[in-house]
Amino acid sequence: MNGQMPMRLIGIPNGPVVRWAMSAAMAALGVVFSLSSVSAAETSAPLLVGEGVVDISPPLGTALGGFHYSDPTRPRVATAIHYPPEVRALVLSRSKISLAIISFDMLNVSFALVRDVQTRIKSQLGIPASHVRICATHAHSMPSIAFNRHWGDNNPEYEETVARAMVKAVQLALKDQSTTRLFVGTARAVGANVNRTVRSGARSDAEFTAESTEKDRWVDASLHVLHFERGGGKGNLLWYNFAAHPTTYGGSGAAGPGWPGVVQKRLRAAFGVSASYLQGHIGDISPTGRERTATLVTSAIVDAVASAREVPVDVLRVETQSVALPFDLETFRKNIAQHKDSSLFDRDWFRTFASRYDFKKKTLAITLAAVRLGDVALLFHPAELYTVYGLEIQRDSPFQKTLVVGYADGYVGYVPDKNAYMRKEYAAAKVPRILNYPPFQPDVGAVLSAAARALLRRSHQ
Repeated sequence: MNGQMPMRLIGIPNGPVVRWAMSAAMAALGVVFSLSSVSAAETSAPLLVGEGVVDISPPLGTALGGFHYSDPTRPRVATAIHYPPEVRALVLSRSKISLAIISFDMLNVSFALVRDVQTRIKSQLGIPASHVRICATHAHSMPSIAFNRHWGDNNPEYEETVARAMVKAVQLALKDQSTTRLFVGTARAVGANVNRTVRSGARSDAEFTAESTEKDRWVDASLHVLHFERGGGKGNLLWYNFAAHPTTYGGSGAAGPGWPGVVQKRLRAAFGVSASYLQGHIGDISPTGRERTATLVTSAIVDAVASAREVPVDVLRVETQSVALPFDLETFRKNIAQHKDSSLFDRDWFRTFASRYDFKKKTLAITLAAVRLGDVALLFHPAELYTVYGLEIQRDSPFQKTLVVGYADGYVGYVPDKNAYMRKEYAAAKVPRILNYPPFQPDVGAVLSAAARALLRRSHQ
């Protein structure tokens, strides 16, 4: 395989990326480089990394989530697989510490499934439950695991298949571990995503400063890569973080990852590289089209790897923080009076949830997690976060580089800005009824952001 030719096809000039492209192509042909420099010569406690991948293609006929069912008795079902969806696990170890990061192509993940899988991994594989992160990519061409009224039926049998696949992927990753060097890079994929709430007036992350606030709407075009160059005869590993909804197959029955599947296909064909995706802050963000988004993201990945700098991992740490997201129960009472009998959807909402709600429950408990890799941090949260808060967390982080990962360790739906509540946008007004939550207080984004930034500061100490 020629490592340089595919770069021309995607519009990347030859340059420093050749080393990565060639090594990836050679690894695909069974040729690997032994990184003898990764040893006690660099650190007394080397970083070990392994990856496990398991196919989770849903059986044809499985109900899919992500789009409204006009007739809840006739859900959208899988009729084909546009690209195989996967569970992908990364297990990192240093000294006596191990942690697992699981990314899987799914609309969302329930708190119950997270607890179940974390418990299984602790029991079967010995990794502490608090050291296991489970992240959905928010693929709208896959089933829903968290509850979604008229937006995706639950399938307990398939969910059990996915849970077992997660444990299997972590097991495979443990067996795959090898010494590694971490390279971290960033590139911009301008035009790959768009703020869907103000398409003509959103501001760029490049303009985000200490004075920036939620008065504006934003687009984060930055793409971040974690590139693990491994020793021990193992191939390199690539994980990336970018913000764009995987909605590019519309309401069809073609199940799979969405545009990230197209990125996978291109990287595998060109370089023999399999990339794992961590979703960003996309509460107000959409892709600009399947092919356009995939093309620009693929190009940015190659650029980011080319410019990546090595980050010594002298610290491997996991910190978690419980946070109480505040409900707006006054608005919830008004919603009950207004919506209890206005449609089939609302009648179901009132009968099965709103009429039974315990108003003593004033908050929703969530867990934030920070994973520290030297001077790089990954901040995990369970929200569909508006961009301003993701940029705020990154801006104020004490780390050299911070990746903000959504849909992690549960699902709370949208965490919008205050303007979304004032305007009664879909994210603030409709989605809580889909998910069986009261609406949040308008300052919920500020609450989550402040807690995330405090957690990062604590992790950096």
